[in-house]
Amino acid sequence: METALRIADIVLDFHGRAAINDPWVETLAEVLDGLPPPRVLRDAAGVLRAVDGVHTLLAAAKKGHTEWPCDVREGTEDEAREAAAKANLDAGNPLPLTNADKRHRVKLLLISPTWRGRTDGVVAEIVGVTPPFVGKVRDELTRNGFESPRVRIDKNGRPIDTSDIGKDSLAADALGFVAHALSNGRDAYLTIAGGRVLATSRALTASAPFLSPFDFQPKASEFIAAVGRTGASWRLLPDGSVVVERAGLAMRVPVTTAPAPGTEPSGTEVRVGSQLLPTLQRLSPWSGDKGILFTPARAYAWNGWTAASLDLTEPLFDAILRLPPEAAHVLVTLGEQPSRAQLDGEHLTLHFRGDRWLRFALGIPTPEVAEEEISRRPANATKVALPFEALRRLREHVGSGVTVMLCEGAVSTAYPAEAGDHVLVPGLPEVGAYPLDELLRLDAVAFSIGVEGEGDAFWESGALRGRVLRSSRPRAPEAVHRTCPTCRQEWP
Repeated sequence: METALRIADIVLDFHGRAAINDPWVETLAEVLDGLPPPRVLRDAAGVLRAVDGVHTLLAAAKKGHTEWPCDVREGTEDEAREAAAKANLDAGNPLPLTNADKRHRVKLLLISPTWRGRTDGVVAEIVGVTPPFVGKVRDELTRNGFESPRVRIDKNGRPIDTSDIGKDSLAADALGFVAHALSNGRDAYLTIAGGRVLATSRALTASAPFLSPFDFQPKASEFIAAVGRTGASWRLLPDGSVVVERAGLAMRVPVTTAPAPGTEPSGTEVRVGSQLLPTLQRLSPWSGDKGILFTPARAYAWNGWTAASLDLTEPLFDAILRLPPEAAHVLVTLGEQPSRAQLDGEHLTLHFRGDRWLRFALGIPTPEVAEEEISRRPANATKVALPFEALRRLREHVGSGVTVMLCEGAVSTAYPAEAGDHVLVPGLPEVGAYPLDELLRLDAVAFSIGVEGEGDAFWESGALRGRVLRSSRPRAPEAVHRTCPTCRQEWP
């Protein structure tokens, strides 16, 4: 029933928006007469709660109105929460809902004990979001003291015991974190126990918080694929296998009998510098199969063809350490700076926010060998500007894994591509033969390069410097001409 109400008597904090949109209030203030009346619910105690049209009421007040006609209906506080959560869901709404608005609506419902007693699916259907979205907000509220009951009512009025359903909304994130360890070997195991998930392989061990009402050891790859990125629920069957339900699909995952390794990291606390991640990112193109070596003043990488080093502004660890290539790759892929580190003999554990950690075996540190690889720069080296445009054109034509010869006006393929593939580069001096992929890798840095006759090439860019091995004997098949198509010089 439409009734004129005093705006000051209406509770406005039950609306379905995360915040008041002041520009929208200004817009509505200019067209007040054509707006539908705000919807207001009045409970048994006479409390008036606006569930739709709050911006209209504010616009009316801005124009000096103390009263405004409203569509008044009877309704409890919980009914007001539901009505506010449903408002403006149609696609034609001139002020579309944001993700913040949707989160606000879920919270508006779940703050009520009545609505916390309904399943995620019920709340999701009201707000127009997914059950995992509701589960994530519910977890946040639980951590802030709004505990949800174990048994909840579904949309058909049936009680659902959630104690046998893993519904951790952060499950996909946790599995995504530990999956880095699983990608580094076939002998990989996944253990879910004691509120954590643990993944272990020959190279790495990773762990993260993971809520599940029962402990189990699923087949790693199958379980991670079944849970996916959007969250899921799972339950244990009498035969010991697990059924994962996601997006209307039910997937059965076998359970392994692999032994569960220890889950508690140990060791002495050691320094981990704030520049560890940026350092790894800069050196990762050259980490190869030897990982990255850290000394107090410099970090080194070596991939078999190119050695690179980076001067450090501060020590990253208290000791000289070599991170294995698997660990370096995972840390760069993860893209997170660890918060602390523990050293236990030949193992290093890196801890991340959210009580997650990675553990791996360290390589043998050889700083004197690494420094020698970098520092053998000849005093009489001459600077050469590498012809990157020509190198890229050649790369598009011949593919990867090719050695090229840079000599007197041309870049030519030496091995294994057939002779005759070349790009003319006027003014290019005779430099030598090098792996094409390694030369192109240098395109990511501003550099100067020196070459000692036909020897190794040296490059540098500020604190970053390195050395590229010359290919001493780029052999070609016997049927292929063994001379440069430009200068006719035989390949070395």
